Amino acid sequence: GQASPHTAAQQAVEDLIARSLPAGKAALTTMASEILDLVAKAETPEDLELLLAEACPDLGGDLETALEAGLLAADLTGRYAVVKGPDRG
Repeated sequence: GQASPHTAAQQAVEDLIARSLPAGKAALTTMASEILDLVAKAETPEDLELLLAEACPDLGGDLETALEAGLLAADLTGRYAVVKGPDRG
């Protein structure tokens, strides 16, 4: 086979990520389904905020800050992916 372009430590991280992705994907799929169910259940944006706060008590009541951070992370990840492209990362 071809030699790895990574150091041993970098390869260990790559391997950990590869092993973790299936479980992470399953967890995110479940979470997305639960959130979409809440969206369907809510009658107003305020209802949705209350339902999300109930479903995610570990956010400490600061749902708005958590959602802003999540949107920022998603935006930055998307921008990074566009800049790097599938053949440049």
